[in-house]
Amino acid sequence: MLRSLAKADELGGFSRAGEALGGTPSALSLQMKQLEDQVGRPLFRKQDRSLQLTDAGASVASGRKA
Repeated sequence: MLRSLAKADELGGFSRAGEALGGTPSALSLQMKQLEDQVGRPLFRKQDRSLQLTDAGASVASGRKA
């Protein structure tokens, strides 16, 4: 899940990240939803046509407590 989180952040969305990881955007979206449920906070916010990590998402991606 953390690799997917990092790739979605790097590429700015689930579609591009899913392709890069050999999966589907819906599978990646489901993983991120599960991770958000574990953390209890949103990990991404929409910015224009891409996604950007929230502070909680950045904390999770860096291994810090969200």
